[in-house]
Amino acid sequence: MMTESSEPSKSQIYHVDLIHGTKHYFGKDYQNKPCLIMETNFKYQPANELDFVTSSISLLYVKNLIVKASPEKCIENACIIKCLVDHDEYVDYFKTFAEKIANKHPDQTSFVLIKNELDLLKQLFSSLTKSDGNLTGLWGELCCIFQSYDMEFMVNSWHETKTSKWDFSFEESKVEVKTFSGTKREHKFSYEQLTPSKNTSLIVVSVYAEKSSNGITILELKDKILQQISSYELKEKLERLVLDTIGSQINNVKDIKFNLQTSLSELQIFCFNEIPKIHAGNSIDKGVSKITFSSNLEGIKEIDKNNANKFTPLLIG
Repeated sequence: MMTESSEPSKSQIYHVDLIHGTKHYFGKDYQNKPCLIMETNFKYQPANELDFVTSSISLLYVKNLIVKASPEKCIENACIIKCLVDHDEYVDYFKTFAEKIANKHPDQTSFVLIKNELDLLKQLFSSLTKSDGNLTGLWGELCCIFQSYDMEFMVNSWHETKTSKWDFSFEESKVEVKTFSGTKREHKFSYEQLTPSKNTSLIVVSVYAEKSSNGITILELKDKILQQISSYELKEKLERLVLDTIGSQINNVKDIKFNLQTSLSELQIFCFNEIPKIHAGNSIDKGVSKITFSSNLEGIKEIDKNNANKFTPLLIG
């Protein structure tokens, strides 16, 4: 329990536990809202504190906050970050976010560091009003992570933004994931995606996304991957990118199920130079950009899944 005085009002009580290995606490307030309490080294209330108060997040600076634990402790300068979103998936993410930043900054932390972390949180929560994410594309990328030899390595190599040229990138190795749901293994590519630089190793993973009432959801596949990841940073990244892509579709995503076994068994891997494309030698006038085209991959020579690691350190297996 936490309080600001010996006789706290109801709104000043927080039921929290110490985050192991840190000076920070995680728990809930009297309204059952999840909150992170961080010990800070700033002595005065930040002038721009209110810049971080939104409909999804609140930030409170408290002097001499008493932690009634064993042993009792007084936090001279505390920062309380509270999640105001009620959706279960965002509440779960907030806890992962709290564990990540607490372990990343286990001792007293500065307002600058807290601000940087909150910028990411605000950006993600703003995606609740956006609905431009490609759910079948996200399913394909999660399948690619799930069937890999090293899920942590794949999540670490996963793109940070939806506008990245390729889905996975590690040094000069790239992996682009495409999904299809019809009868043709046909995918849309941008010209740039299939014209990598000379020293780049690029493979394309083609995933069949079959909807099935007996299948599993994107969120359930995400949870399967989370169980195989120990890093707080990578857990946070996985949950953040999934929720950012889903956006305002969060209330519908639980109704969309895919057949995981079919997706994994029908998954095929191709070297980029085997795929029908517009070749770099063809004349393209200056000023032309955003070239896209569809390629039918039926009958194209594929890479044996068991030997894919010979083509890239992004282990597909």
